[in-house]
Amino acid sequence: MRLRGLIGVACLLLLALPLRAQEEIILTIAMQEWRQDALSEEILRQFQDENPGIKVVRSYYKSGDEAFWGIEFSDIEASLDKAAEYVSTGDVLLLTGFEIGSEMTRAGLLLDLNPLLNADPAAGLEDFDEDILRSYRWDGGTWALPLTASVNMFIYDKTAFDAAGLAYPDEAWSLEDLLTTAEVLTVRNAEGEATLPGMFGFDRRALVYALLGRGLYDPMALPEVPVFDDPELLAVMERLLAYEADLALNETAMGNLEWDRIPLTLQTTWRLGSFGGMPGDDREWGGSLLPGGAVMITAEAAAINSATPHPEAAYKLVQFLTRSPEVINRMFGDRPARTSLLGADPGENGYMRPELPPEVQDLIDRGLQNAITRADMRYMDYLWLVGRDEDGEPVADVAQSLRDLQQQARDNLAAAEARRGQLSVAAPVVLPTPSLLTDEIALDFLMVTNIMPMPNREQWQRLIEDFVLNDPRVGLVNLKSDFSLQVTDVDCAYMPYNMVPGGDLSTLLPLDPLLNSDPNFDPQDIPGGLLAQVQRDGQTWGLPIQMEPGVIWYHAERFAAAGAPEPFTGWNASDLEAALRALKTAEPDVEPFVSASFGNIHLLLLAVAYGGLPVDYATDPPTYALTDAANVAALRQVLNLAKDGLLEYQSLERFSGDMGISEPALYESFLTLNDWRLQSNATPYKPVLFPRSSAAQPF
Repeated sequence: MRLRGLIGVACLLLLALPLRAQEEIILTIAMQEWRQDALSEEILRQFQDENPGIKVVRSYYKSGDEAFWGIEFSDIEASLDKAAEYVSTGDVLLLTGFEIGSEMTRAGLLLDLNPLLNADPAAGLEDFDEDILRSYRWDGGTWALPLTASVNMFIYDKTAFDAAGLAYPDEAWSLEDLLTTAEVLTVRNAEGEATLPGMFGFDRRALVYALLGRGLYDPMALPEVPVFDDPELLAVMERLLAYEADLALNETAMGNLEWDRIPLTLQTTWRLGSFGGMPGDDREWGGSLLPGGAVMITAEAAAINSATPHPEAAYKLVQFLTRSPEVINRMFGDRPARTSLLGADPGENGYMRPELPPEVQDLIDRGLQNAITRADMRYMDYLWLVGRDEDGEPVADVAQSLRDLQQQARDNLAAAEARRGQLSVAAPVVLPTPSLLTDEIALDFLMVTNIMPMPNREQWQRLIEDFVLNDPRVGLVNLKSDFSLQVTDVDCAYMPYNMVPGGDLSTLLPLDPLLNSDPNFDPQDIPGGLLAQVQRDGQTWGLPIQMEPGVIWYHAERFAAAGAPEPFTGWNASDLEAALRALKTAEPDVEPFVSASFGNIHLLLLAVAYGGLPVDYATDPPTYALTDAANVAALRQVLNLAKDGLLEYQSLERFSGDMGISEPALYESFLTLNDWRLQSNATPYKPVLFPRSSAAQPF
């Protein structure tokens, strides 16, 4: 008997793609690696065909601790150096909405597009929505052209409002109206501590702007000057800080919040559209404009590195991006920046946007007439620091805090201006594509990954270099990455999961002729019947790379507190049930066993523990015996665990587990070598295999 596990699958062989010759001008466009679908090779080829002599290559921003997330106000000099490194990753930069601000433009890191726009009779600025266009216009310059925009407004849970007998939010509401309602909706425990805020997760910056009806700068000054020493701003901040202090949400409480249950938030409109409902969620959601009838918009955009040696070519690429329906429909904004692209066909590879009811679209259209843009909210980031000292501790004098931050903002701008022309900003250097010898080939290798950007790209690149050095037939391997397998563009691929049992094999080559002719391949080197899991229809379609067995993680401290018998190697279904009932007795309101992985394989594994075998993956195709008496009895015992509140049951329509509480007593997941629980000495969790049965032992 064998149950299917989770394995990685390596090489899938296809046809090699021809190499393109190097063009005269090479432009790089920098983006987060996970956004590469927005600029597929097909789209880039379209631009290159329209602009002979220009070649475009993609580059990716750094991730993790090295990533640039915007200017750090506390260390402006180091932050500007990091910003210069960020800008230097591309001739053109693909922006998500909040990367750039006045400090970067004052330091001269980005190209002012106004001269290029003014010299271009076909710039088409009149085609842009006016408010979206001004998202990146300040200090007399245009620093990026927007591609799409997302609308943010108040989203509220009508069900929660109705249950509390409260009126729905309205654009005429004052701050006091909002906070009074939020306090009524806040859920507290017996000690009076907030466990679910009535309003949270809102963007303090947009709310403050909407309440004031203006930004935090003097619009009459050029360049503009930050102004925080304002009695109206002080009154708003004192009331907001008092509300947050009353919630008293520490780091632990924040980590345990059910964010999905907060009844009033400021966010995008996805809940109001066709994607808003989740299985089992019968809540009804509504939307409201911000005070004064405003919405906040974030605009994805394209900017140009001020150090690019090809500003005209870069400008052509930026304009192409704004006009391309294929590009726009692969972005995540609610609507295109250019009005001529409204309603454009997304194509088969477009991002599927939720359909919005007419009344919601009317609300958005009305709010866009009073939009709050990135340009409007410059310096609003400082508001996150109001009322806190350098160590993040609360301070009593909010007025002095605002004055101190005002001076800091002005000092940071002065420091940025002083660094103009002195920062190490440069255009990226693109090495020419290596020339291949007559008998050499090039391979395109795809790394399918769930993490973007690839955290170990350098290690893969070194492995590829070693491979090329040791194989005289291969002159070049192009490393690509994506969330899914794009078989038409690559020769072989690594998959972090096994696609063979249910995947489309029509574009793949069976490996058997190659394996049979390879004297170094020994099928006995692959343990546990894993090779059979990548075989179908009598042929082998991939090679297993690693095995990730399904295990149960159990909370040793919860077991000890409940007096439950701790799991052990070789335990059986009776041992499991005894532990579950002890845990349930100790915590009656909590289901002891939940699932944190995809699908319902844990239910089948538990059925095996009770002596059943509903699906046998040892056969090809798998054998289903769902009506067999022993299997029916085993499944009934598993479902009885759910009926008794010992096991969280997941309906088949759900796509993933939901642990419900932050630290369940037991949950099913997969075991990996780099699992954080194995790396940490502080975690209370320990792994154990699923219970044994006389019928089979799952691996």
